[in-house]
Parts: sequence; structure tokens; C-alpha cells
Amino acid sequence: MTPTKNTITDLYTDHILENGDKVGIVRFADMRSCLRHCAEKKLYCRSSDTRDGWRYGNDFPNREKTLDALKSGRIVQRVLREYDRQRALIDSKVGISKFLGKGLSCKRKRKQADEGDELSLSRLMSGSDNYWMRTERFSKRKNIRIGVNYALNCGNGSKDYARLGGTMALLCDVCYKLGYSVEVHGLGVSRYRGDRDYRHVISDIIIKKPNERMDIQRVLSVMHKGLHRDIWFGLKDALFDICTSSYGSQTHTNKEMRELIGIDYVVEQEEIRDDDMLGNFFEDTIHKLVDKRERGYLS
Repeated sequence: MTPTKNTITDLYTDHILENGDKVGIVRFADMRSCLRHCAEKKLYCRSSDTRDGWRYGNDFPNREKTLDALKSGRIVQRVLREYDRQRALIDSKVGISKFLGKGLSCKRKRKQADEGDELSLSRLMSGSDNYWMRTERFSKRKNIRIGVNYALNCGNGSKDYARLGGTMALLCDVCYKLGYSVEVHGLGVSRYRGDRDYRHVISDIIIKKPNERMDIQRVLSVMHKGLHRDIWFGLKDALFDICTSSYGSQTHTNKEMRELIGIDYVVEQEEIRDDDMLGNFFEDTIHKLVDKRERGYLS
């Protein structure tokens, strides 16, 4: 793939794949930087569709509540229930527990900053500017980078987002218990329809860095419908001049695109449409992960 310099903005980069397809990708180092940038530039969906239930869901039914939930890592309860359901299902079908080991020990260190995962009330009350805390971990674990492609088509509802989120979180949990460190990416991988010469456009938000503690609820928070149908729609509209009829047009993340993004595994709808496919996905993935662990490397 050949990168090309984009002269319009430094927020995203253009890339040419081996088959000649042009891909635009916008990256954010974390959720807070994404939300901050969108708030400053008012990059939200401009569609005239006023169905808040379709855009945001019922748990956080408007933009304000969705943004607050994304900032604090609060989750849609249906996603958490789906994670618990899948965990029981996969353990009965694949026997996850027989693969799980203690992994490698690690040291954790708390750091104070102007943003993070936990609020330090004592530092806030004392007037300190650095009142957020983040727990970072340091170990020799091999790192696995996992993405979830939340760019579902318009006919999908809350249960479909929940299924994707549950699968992604369970895969992260399994990798962690197998002894790997985990980096989590929220991805919007979409086909392009508009007046420019793109084939695909991608958003990439890092949800969890490998040295941060595994917080399943924060990982699951990426599956808010509003992140896709308000924020990613708005970014696509502003950056790529996409036509509104293709806002939710999903595309498969092939090997070259995974390498472009820099991830090892992507959870996508086409691989987990029913419980049988879900079981096959986990059985295949877990055996590959165990094999890599036993051989001591990641390919």
C-alpha cells in the first residue's frame, strides 16, 4: 500500500491499496480526543432524520447523554447482558476455561493527569489540575490488537450492536487470560459513495492501550449506537464529502486493511451472525491464540 499526503487536513491520511483502491483513514489516540475534536468542530451528523431511538438507542436517548456516557465509559446494559450470555455459550461449546492460564505477572502504576479513567476526589477538592487517574501496567506480555467494526448498516438495531460488542469484549477477556496484553480499537470501516475517488473510509479510535488495565465495561462502551450514527456519520460527512444515503454502508476489513490500521483481529458482523458462527469464530481464534502462546510468538 502506498500512502499519499493529504493537503486538506492533517486529521486523516490517504492510502492506496495494492489493487489501486483509495482508502481514507482518520485516527484518534483515545475516545476523549475524538469527542473533544468533534465538539470543537461541531462534527456531528447533519441528517434530517430525527429518529433519536434509531440514532442513539434507549439507554442514552440523545446526543448529550450519549456523549456523557462515552466520556465516562458507561455502557448500554443490553451489551453487558450479551457479553454474559456469550461467555456462558462459548464456555459450553468451546470450553474456554481449559485454555486459560495465569499469564505473566505485571506491575501496575497509577498516574495523575488532566484526563483518564478514574476521578481522584482528593486531588479535585485540593484544587489540583491533574485530578484524573489512570492505572497503567508494565509486563513482558505479547500484545494483541483487537478491533470491532461498529459500522453496521441502517437496518441493524440495538441487539446487533450488542452482539458485536459482546463478542469483542469476550475475545479481549480471553486474550488477557491467555497471557497476552490487549489493545482495543473501535473501527468504522465503510464503503465510500460520494464525489471523490475513495473506495473505503475508516475511523480508528483506540479504546484501550496495552499498558492499561482490562476494564470490560469501558471496552464495551465503544458500542454506543450514537458513536457510529452521530459521530462517525458527522466525521464522514465533513472530511470525505460522503452522500447521506451511504452513511451506514459497511465493508469487510480485509488483511491489507488490517495491516494498514495496525490490528491483528477484527470482530465483524459477517463472522458472528448466529450462535453457530459465533462458536466457530471463537474455537478457531482461541486455538490460534493458544498455538501462538505455546510457540512464544505472534505472527
